[in-house]
Amino acid sequence: ANNITGNYQGISLDEGVVNYVICRNDITANTDGIYMLSGTNGSVIGNVISNNRRGISFEPTHDYSQSNLVVENNITGNGVGICFWSDLQYGRFDYDNKIYHNNFVQNTVQVSTPYRAYKACWDNSYPSGGNYWSDLNPKADFWSGPRQDVIGSDGIVDTPYIISLHNRDSYPLAMPYFPLRIQVYTDGDEYCTGGTQELGLHVTNMDCETDACFAVWVQLPNGTIYVYMHMHNVTLQAGFSYNNPAWRTIQLPRFPEAELGRYVWHAAFLDPATHAILVEDTAQFQLEAFE
Repeated sequence: ANNITGNYQGISLDEGVVNYVICRNDITANTDGIYMLSGTNGSVIGNVISNNRRGISFEPTHDYSQSNLVVENNITGNGVGICFWSDLQYGRFDYDNKIYHNNFVQNTVQVSTPYRAYKACWDNSYPSGGNYWSDLNPKADFWSGPRQDVIGSDGIVDTPYIISLHNRDSYPLAMPYFPLRIQVYTDGDEYCTGGTQELGLHVTNMDCETDACFAVWVQLPNGTIYVYMHMHNVTLQAGFSYNNPAWRTIQLPRFPEAELGRYVWHAAFLDPATHAILVEDTAQFQLEAFE
């Protein structure tokens, strides 16, 4: 939560940096907002990176690889949003960076990659999606599904965003990304008794280290509550981010008294002392007759 303004390098990750978190900073009007000579098993999450010559610069030497998570940042109005420098002397490209759920808005160049075969992961697969790109036009969203071939919008632009020859965001976001503290979603909204259901979960902690309880439950049409999971004394580290669109495969009940109608999944963080709900999200599905 720092304001970092008017420097040559706002934040510099020098030799051998591992297990780091850069979280919730306002990084503005620097030559390089974040400069990474190294950086492994780290997270750049929830920052405002704006009006720098280069928002984030990746420049590993022959001695250091890079494996980082860059998520939920607003990368706006920079000369280059993200710049990847090639190590021409050694010709090594030990990059394993995952970059998604960021907003790339009105950068002169959104992403600059070396002329050699650099690759990064620019989306979190379907339905979680990739990044928002202000220069992707049109942002048509008439189709859904992993191949974008099912009628109906899903918040994913129907065509990939091409970054370079070897880099593409396969599931660009139709609207700017706004992070939620907790989100639960399913792979569909109609099921038969005895069928299976994929339950996805997205959890972030943008604040300092937090203790809480975590619970997942389903509310039946008659109001009955079935507790699927209750975890006590969970500690979320600062900058924690977990996103898995297929977190659990649920076997739906198949018994005569199973009621048809609307079922609601709940996922929530609870106060560890009182179990009052601190933050919650829901996902609904319609249970149909078995055929």
